[in-house]
Amino acid sequence: MSKLDDMLQQMLDEAKARDKVPQKRKLGNGLHITLTAYRESVVLAISRDTTFPSEQEWKTVCNHFPYYIGVPMPIKFTDNDHRMAMRAEVPSRQFVAQKLL
Repeated sequence: MSKLDDMLQQMLDEAKARDKVPQKRKLGNGLHITLTAYRESVVLAISRDTTFPSEQEWKTVCNHFPYYIGVPMPIKFTDNDHRMAMRAEVPSRQFVAQKLL
């Protein structure tokens, strides 16, 4: 497992333990990752302070997510902190189905 795998698993565990409380991490390269758990879904977002994250960064984060989610099409937006971001929502039922396999 890579450091990114471990970090995302920890973030997901923390997010599921604290419903609706965003779990945020900033990587050394300036990329921000945010995970927020809701009853029906988990929202994954990546952002940078001054530029838009690359599609490759999005794919890398999705590929290291603890459950297989493919690479969902991100929703592009600018958040309240004026950071450019990519965001996708993953249904929680997908995690349950994968655990059963």
